[in-house]
Amino acid sequence: MRTLVAAANILARHGQQQPCEDVLATTKNIYTLYVADLTQWSAQGREQHWRQKRSPARNPVTDNSNSFRSDQLLGTDVRTPQNEALGSVDDS
Repeated sequence: MRTLVAAANILARHGQQQPCEDVLATTKNIYTLYVADLTQWSAQGREQHWRQKRSPARNPVTDNSNSFRSDQLLGTDVRTPQNEALGSVDDS
């Protein structure tokens, strides 16, 4: 959002009125959809929904032979092979 508003500001400073207004209108529409999405979910449901959207192609680590950077694992749910929740990876 900040990047879009900054882009609109740059366009305005260069006399590009219509493109500036177009970017601001698009930004407003995106924000309206974002707020509607947030209000649709309860606090717990919101976090779960966000995690699901964040990693739609989740695969167990046992199915993957790649290495992971720590920042790639932040917010990841940790589960047993029986799918019991153990917690999540947090930066503390």
